[in-house]
Amino acid sequence: MKKIFVLAIVFLLLTASLSGCRRMTANQRRFSAPDPLPDVVTAARENKSGYTLYEPVGEDEGFPVYKESELLNYSEHSLWPELDTTYLSGARGDVSLILGHFPTEKIRMRDDGALILAYAVDSGSRVFCICDPKQNNYGELGHAIVVGSAHSYEEFKELKVGDPLEKVEEIDEAGAGFGRMCDIHFTDPGGYPNAHMGFKMDFLYDGDRHIVPFSTIHYLTDGIVKIDYEMLEDDQTILISDIVYSEDYILPDCLGNPIDYTLCEDDLPF
Repeated sequence: MKKIFVLAIVFLLLTASLSGCRRMTANQRRFSAPDPLPDVVTAARENKSGYTLYEPVGEDEGFPVYKESELLNYSEHSLWPELDTTYLSGARGDVSLILGHFPTEKIRMRDDGALILAYAVDSGSRVFCICDPKQNNYGELGHAIVVGSAHSYEEFKELKVGDPLEKVEEIDEAGAGFGRMCDIHFTDPGGYPNAHMGFKMDFLYDGDRHIVPFSTIHYLTDGIVKIDYEMLEDDQTILISDIVYSEDYILPDCLGNPIDYTLCEDDLPF
């Protein structure tokens, strides 16, 4: 009887430790509501800097629902899922800026200290920003992630370098958001980013030049895929230039540093 009681206690403790998510993810991350909230989050919610404040159009299971045309429209205020923000060292997007423009109560703290800001958009997808506790004001790490329907790596296995963007959109329309970006910017020669940039950016870091391609991130049931693209100068066709798959949800940023993109399963739309 005593042995059964001990086993029951162990089971209850294990269940409690996993309460932040349905189960442990591939690389064994735990999630919780940040308590207390970091000062930068509290200050951002008060919006003392007077940032342009966007209003959600509804709520979906606790996620604020924003217009996709506002949250993902590639303006100076919005998120840019197709650009690795590492090259800006978090300056373009940190917790104070993101929450100052797009408030959300849906915030997770991962066991490595990262803050994950979560949103929904009116197209039905969910959007996640991973913010780094090691950066000033929790700078955004890598790419924002747009997640729609459930997909597995099996669906991506046949893709290859040189395939057009349309093949990716056929698999994961939500994750492949270039339609949004092209509609907004490629019709305007002054748009940013735009066609004359050759569909990539470059920057200097510690005296070395680094190339930042435009990419799509696809969060899967069994890992994560990052697809880079290039644009043909003659007809502006967008083609795959590289494909990287990681079963443990860790991808390199544009400097080669690993970024853990693991999300809490309870927050996914599938």
